[in-house]
Amino acid sequence: ANQARALVLAALEKIPLKRRAVLIMHDLDEVPVQEIATTLSIPLFTAYSRLRKARRELETAVTSIQKRSVVR
Repeated sequence: ANQARALVLAALEKIPLKRRAVLIMHDLDEVPVQEIATTLSIPLFTAYSRLRKARRELETAVTSIQKRSVVR
């Protein structure tokens, strides 16, 4: 569990703050995207776009970190 937590935290650090904020608010804090858009004063489409991109970046970062740890 500690390794998984460390992996996710390290991967999250690789995501730019604007997208990371939307990802954390929605996927971890379960805030609806409409509310995120309102809170961050951004268009709804932008909130969805940031969430989609952040999820892809998280997946890429996790995969990259896992590959590096296997090589070591």
